[in-house]
Amino acid sequence: CVTGVQDVCSSDLDSKIIFPYMYQSEPAPHLAKVHVNEPVKLIYVGKFIARKGVDVMLHALSRCRAKNWRLTIVGDCPARQPTEHLARQLGIDHAIDWLGMQPSSEIPELLSQHDLCLVPSRFEGWGVVTNEAIQAGIGVLCSDRVTSKDLVEQSRAGAVFPSSDARAFASLIDEWVESPQRIETAKLAARSYRERLSPESVGQYLHDVIRY
Repeated sequence: CVTGVQDVCSSDLDSKIIFPYMYQSEPAPHLAKVHVNEPVKLIYVGKFIARKGVDVMLHALSRCRAKNWRLTIVGDCPARQPTEHLARQLGIDHAIDWLGMQPSSEIPELLSQHDLCLVPSRFEGWGVVTNEAIQAGIGVLCSDRVTSKDLVEQSRAGAVFPSSDARAFASLIDEWVESPQRIETAKLAARSYRERLSPESVGQYLHDVIRY
């Protein structure tokens, strides 16, 4: 859905083809300046249920505890207390800011103030926070079981790691935190790609698919 309908709707395609589509959200109203924060600001937005892989993320970050990063966690549910306990056990609770639930309308602006969005899900039907992060002009590190990883790969605004593999995720985080230039390049790629994810662009795509 993000490669351009002219690429998809060629006359030689079977009329029964299933066209890809995606969830959508409003983009961030303002983009922060392209620079890398000190320490590198990571953000996770979502629930703490097993499917979301928050434990994978925390175990990965515990392997990078000596690196210069700080994590913001947005979300809340009954599993928050054991998740905080895990962070303390892993010795990284001092580097985490727990914001709890935030209005959905404020998420895009919050994302834009960070450097990298972490999407560690064990599996995800789509994963709209990927859209939100790219539209907010920041990079994304996500698992290969998040369907919206396609946006990360096509935009080059981030990287993908094997789902549930904390060691591989740690290696990826380590590489990115140690390379401000890579983060800056991802932010520029996200800004270049964000218009292709706008409600107007996706709406036009749906319109053209229906016409086809």
